[in-house]
Amino acid sequence: KRFILDRWLRKMEGRALNADQLPAVAAALKNQCTGKLLVIGQSTDAQREPILHALKGAGIEYSSHEKLLDDAKTIQDLQNCTAVVLAETCGLSTYEQIRFVLEYANDAKKPLLGCILIDG
Repeated sequence: KRFILDRWLRKMEGRALNADQLPAVAAALKNQCTGKLLVIGQSTDAQREPILHALKGAGIEYSSHEKLLDDAKTIQDLQNCTAVVLAETCGLSTYEQIRFVLEYANDAKKPLLGCILIDG
């Protein structure tokens, strides 16, 4: 089951990113998102750090959370963001948790801009 999810994540994202590609991804996200971005996914703060550093370097306002229902701040950030980006980890992320985030984002009418895949 884990192999199928990892393959599905790679298909969604297209390829695993290395650190050199993150500034280009951040620039593309800046062109698509005019407001605050919510970065959410089953990855640790340390795993998301290079992504968040690239977003900050591109001048993108963002909030970052590991789980959607961690606390009221996470739900508030979903309501206040303009769009959502998943930051998922191979070997850690589960289909059910991703589906849960996608359903909440859809209910909140927040577009999903993409998925950044982190090798676990």
